Amino acid sequence: MTFRWLLPLLAAPALIAADDDVKPDKRMPSFKITMPAVVAPPTEGAPPADADVHVAKKKDFFGPGSITQTITLSDAIQWALKNNLEAKVEEVGVLVEDARLRNAYGEFDPIFSFSAIRSDTETPDNRNNISSADAVAQLESIQAQVDAINRNTEANQQFTNAILTALGRPTQTFNTTPLTTGLSSNETVIFGQQTDRGEVSIQARSPIGTVLRAGLRTTRLRSTFEGDTRAITPSYIMTSSFEGRQPLLKDFGFDANLADVRISRKNRDSQELTWKFRLEATLQNVVSNYYETLLGITDLENKGDAITAGLRLVAQTKRRKELGFLSPYEVQQAQVQLSFDRENLLLAKSFFLDRQFTLKRLILPQYKSEDRSVYLPVEMPSLKVPKLDRDALLATAFEKRLDFKAALIAAESEDIRVKFAKNQRLPQLDVVGSYGWSGLDTGGYQDSWNRMTHSQAPQWQLGVTGSFPIGGVQPRAQLDAATARKQQAVLRIKATELEIGLSVERSIELIRTNQQRLKTAQFTKTTAVEAVRVGFRRMEEGLITNFDLIEQQRRLYEARTRELSAIFDLNKSITQLWLSTGTVLENLGITFADDTTAKPKPAPAPAPAPKSATTKKK
Repeated sequence: MTFRWLLPLLAAPALIAADDDVKPDKRMPSFKITMPAVVAPPTEGAPPADADVHVAKKKDFFGPGSITQTITLSDAIQWALKNNLEAKVEEVGVLVEDARLRNAYGEFDPIFSFSAIRSDTETPDNRNNISSADAVAQLESIQAQVDAINRNTEANQQFTNAILTALGRPTQTFNTTPLTTGLSSNETVIFGQQTDRGEVSIQARSPIGTVLRAGLRTTRLRSTFEGDTRAITPSYIMTSSFEGRQPLLKDFGFDANLADVRISRKNRDSQELTWKFRLEATLQNVVSNYYETLLGITDLENKGDAITAGLRLVAQTKRRKELGFLSPYEVQQAQVQLSFDRENLLLAKSFFLDRQFTLKRLILPQYKSEDRSVYLPVEMPSLKVPKLDRDALLATAFEKRLDFKAALIAAESEDIRVKFAKNQRLPQLDVVGSYGWSGLDTGGYQDSWNRMTHSQAPQWQLGVTGSFPIGGVQPRAQLDAATARKQQAVLRIKATELEIGLSVERSIELIRTNQQRLKTAQFTKTTAVEAVRVGFRRMEEGLITNFDLIEQQRRLYEARTRELSAIFDLNKSITQLWLSTGTVLENLGITFADDTTAKPKPAPAPAPAPKSATTKKK
């Protein structure tokens, strides 16, 4: 990429310096001006070879310390695939949805649990406390026995005195204290219990809602009380059980139990499509911006050529003024036009830098303050205009647009939510059952195990449990919310269909309009070139004024700018059609590996086939 467009901008002050009001910048090195090929320069108007012409260093034109380097379209595409941050955000989103899908599947993982607990519990109690009917009966029996003994003792004493009286002897006095139970005292008794308990179990859930649990529990129990002198033998208890629960209404079936899995799977597929569509949009932006950047750099050359031609015209008018053919006013007119050309070059520079920053945002992985690179595109052939068959393009768009597929998947996930919400409105009705064995022995764990396995004490239960919310406000509200979300998903599909249809038609019309613009701009430029050549001759002959030639020259370079703009707008509208029909990756020769999480593999040369109209300056 040449920098001849840069030279006239900074050389202009030197040639204008012939006026007393303008002084050249002595810090600039000298260079020689070349005439644009589209304008035949008059020999007598050429500036002298030793003219004091100056220019700044090329790299300083884009800012202090800037470094220019060329970049191909293939490089830009591959850098975007590797570095684009927005695409990476969506790519990480696929990993997030993968994790959520695995988390949903994890609901069906069997759960193994265990526990081992030792406890030592001491419980104080009052002997007066009666805690059961058996204790009341025992208390009444003991009291009756004591009363009978007391009555029998009293009867014996009376009988003894009666015999003594009959024999004429004196009676005796007995000082026997009546017996009592002693149960009315407030003495406190401390009961103690030492327990060693271990338990293991495994539980699993099926996709239709069945919950199964198998468990084994062993217990060592030793009970005593304070002051107990007995030799205590611990009890060893072994218990095994199989339990099950099967929902019959609520939480029954695949729709209720696989809802999270199905929704997570849909979300994962939708996120992958979103990522791929983001890649397509990014690559379309890269290609479009690359051509716009190429437009900017090419238009800078055009604006530089305009300044070069303006410098020639200023030099010529000054010479003809010295010869008495032109007035100072006409020299001033040429200098005003030259100043306009410099303004236009600065506007073109602003456009180029804006495209440059956009290109960097698309292809760079991060911001570096020390990076002063300026990427200059290489000349590229224009994109091939596709066949503008509206019906075929619309069919392709609805078949391949990834955002449309993502909208369909989102609607399917809302269907799953609606089915789940309908299930949650049903009453809770479950069949529950369990079966197991227990074994007890004082010889140890092994003995209790043998007792259990020989069905010492089998046990089972079977029944139903149920519940339902009175009023059912919450389940109905959840169903209404799910139904509304489904309506939103359907509306999003319609909105996407509308956007796709209109974007395809808009792209088609833009391509047709830009084709017409290009033909018209090429014709305008050709006639403007001829008008300028004729204008030079007619001005030399005195048939037109200097102002007329300035106007023709301005129209020429404006026509060249419009031609360049039409070329690049045509390329941009073609990339927009690619995006509208979902064929960006296809047109760039980019495919995905079999692994859905793998990054796309770009073709070695993604540049499209050339067309007759090129970006080369004519």
